[in-house]
Amino acid sequence: MTDLINNAIIKSLSKPMRSTFEAIAQASQSDYTLAQELAKFEYSELQHVKARIEMEKEAVDAKLGMIFGNIRKIGWLPTALTAFATFYSLVKEGSSFSWIEAAAIVTTIYALSGLMYAICFRIDRCLVTLQSAIRMKDEQEHVAKSCSQFDKAVNK
Repeated sequence: MTDLINNAIIKSLSKPMRSTFEAIAQASQSDYTLAQELAKFEYSELQHVKARIEMEKEAVDAKLGMIFGNIRKIGWLPTALTAFATFYSLVKEGSSFSWIEAAAIVTTIYALSGLMYAICFRIDRCLVTLQSAIRMKDEQEHVAKSCSQFDKAVNK
């Protein structure tokens, strides 16, 4: 087992872009398979779920922006600098916080921020999959309509 893990680590480090794109390809394939399954639902149902997820995404983004700031717009470097400044101000001389308490507070806050960012990414991924399913449904309906028109033209 250890050799397998070591080989995977070495492979990832030796060809980081290839490993990244292989992971993306695997995720894309599973998302595409899910989109095919979702395309079996009615068009109106897909549109409703998409609208609902978009509404929830906007609510999550607003709440996160209010609490942490929008990390997608601010970036991780300013966030890290803010974390350092927060930590420094909590542990400066005369503070009632020990450095361990300050580190725990800052780590918790920014870990939650990272978790919320990951949740937003998952929501975006769900939306892309739903949009793919809707496009598939549109294509299926277009093909069915074209076939119907062709049959009418041939049967005249």
